[in-house]
Amino acid sequence: AAKLLITNEERHIPDQIQTPLLRISDNYEDTEGLQGPVAFSKPLQSATSSLDTAYIMYTSGSTGRPKGVMVSHRGIARFVINNGFAPMDSDDRVAFVSNPAFDHNTFDVWTPLLNGARVVIIDNDTYLDPYRLAAALDHHQITALLFTTALFHQYASIIGPSLSKLKYLACAGEQGLIEAFAEMQRHGGNVRLVNAYGPTEVTVHSTTYEFTSDSSQLDRLPIGRPISNTRTYVLDKYRNPVPVGVV
Repeated sequence: AAKLLITNEERHIPDQIQTPLLRISDNYEDTEGLQGPVAFSKPLQSATSSLDTAYIMYTSGSTGRPKGVMVSHRGIARFVINNGFAPMDSDDRVAFVSNPAFDHNTFDVWTPLLNGARVVIIDNDTYLDPYRLAAALDHHQITALLFTTALFHQYASIIGPSLSKLKYLACAGEQGLIEAFAEMQRHGGNVRLVNAYGPTEVTVHSTTYEFTSDSSQLDRLPIGRPISNTRTYVLDKYRNPVPVGVV
């Protein structure tokens, strides 16, 4: 049910595809109608600033009252490019499993698109069925997945062997359980297990902690240290900020 198909001038599109077609060409100046090629004689200019709003995400935070958070282009770039916890390249495939109204989709979509990797859309019915999800991860050769913490706690014991084949497995949303992370680690593999923390206001994640074999000895799972291009603070009893880490 696509409304428009954008392609280049050379690619053959079968006649049975009735979707309106827009062909992009570097050397043809016909701009009339959707069926004709469109030429750009110079780079497109954008007046957008890095501080401009990229999207508005609604969250209730701790108040229970929904509010719109205006997320900037800079916030997205800082979260997905050179972030220090999940470097991506053209060999990676990221599962798009998050509801578009939930800020985890920023990781699912913009991390691969801004790093030359692939987005693989996983439908909700598959996502909520652990065995179908495991099959989809294997079939599409997924390398990165961001879970809500609650779902990770369930799936770690059900499809742990499949999840252990990933390159990056992160979860966020609430306090992570050391037992669930330890369960995942027992399956071996080279997966990087990441516990992430951050409210919507700071663009998805502000800190991350990578779980290692030594982490099982901790009393509780840390939220970690700031991701790249991020500064975190602990507030004293007078709400004065005290810097605790800069990366």
